[in-house]
Amino acid sequence: MNGGFEATDSNGSILNWSTWIASGKPTVTADTYRVYAGQASLKIAAPETGRAAVFQTVPLKPEQLGQTFKIGLWIRTEAVTGGAVTRLQYNNSGGQRVGALEYLDMVRETADWTRVEKTIRVPDDPSIVSVKIENFWKRVPVRPGLTRSA
Repeated sequence: MNGGFEATDSNGSILNWSTWIASGKPTVTADTYRVYAGQASLKIAAPETGRAAVFQTVPLKPEQLGQTFKIGLWIRTEAVTGGAVTRLQYNNSGGQRVGALEYLDMVRETADWTRVEKTIRVPDDPSIVSVKIENFWKRVPVRPGLTRSA
């Protein structure tokens, strides 16, 4: 639902995605300037240390349990000292996690558009009713004496 981050409300907030700010002052916007395909992309940015995510919960049908799917996305990073990563969390009807988290590969530092994908198998657990898709971004301070290469 709005996987291209193109649909926004009148305030510019990305529809069907919730924002979580754990630390710092990251901004979360739909970027219409830097896009891989379509008309927009998700942009999470902060001038200093910060951690944020956007997420949505997608209902699963009983016949999708035990099935295999491929999930993929394009990630572009610029001077990210922590990284950008997507993870999946399966939930029961109470919103509690069921089973292990599924992580896609993390993209760090500065990278042009990079395809990240993973074949996943939805657990065959009848208590699972949804999957929560989370796109995380983390910028950590660079320690004195350490250098980053772009």
